[in-house]
Amino acid sequence: MTRAYYTYRIHVIHPRTVRVEKKEPGKLDNIISREFRYQDKITSEVRELIEKVRKNEIKDANQSRLLGEALFDSLFDDVLCYDFIRFGCGSFGKTFGQV
Repeated sequence: MTRAYYTYRIHVIHPRTVRVEKKEPGKLDNIISREFRYQDKITSEVRELIEKVRKNEIKDANQSRLLGEALFDSLFDDVLCYDFIRFGCGSFGKTFGQV
């Protein structure tokens, strides 16, 4: 049995643009471009956490979660967040025969 592959590839094109490339079996590739919100969403607190990661100093799970959420939020505006979740749920169900 051949498995279907679903790809949701994220590219940071330049400091202000994120491009998402979606690949699904039997469909044309779909590309969406949105604003990269790194400058707007990364606070001084998150910058400190990024520096701690570089130094391998993060030991607290809450700090890791905060950093991950801030980075996710900088890549995914409301439109991409919805699209990412919809794509992931749809491909999971299709892969395992649930949809």
